[in-house]
Amino acid sequence: MFMGFVFMFSCLVILHNDDYMFGDLNIVLFIPLVLIFVVPVIFLNISPNVISILLGWDGVGLVST
Repeated sequence: MFMGFVFMFSCLVILHNDDYMFGDLNIVLFIPLVLIFVVPVIFLNISPNVISILLGWDGVGLVST
């Protein structure tokens, strides 16, 4: 269920990025950064052990800075 929300919100952000990124020079990088952020969040959600949770958490931290 959580992954459904993640997919839904990321799809909405990608679909409506022209509205709030209009005129920004970094619009080309925005979609790959959103996708790179979504992958560790999903990895965090489905991870079976603490090591993979820490890797997912580090991935979210790297992308969000």
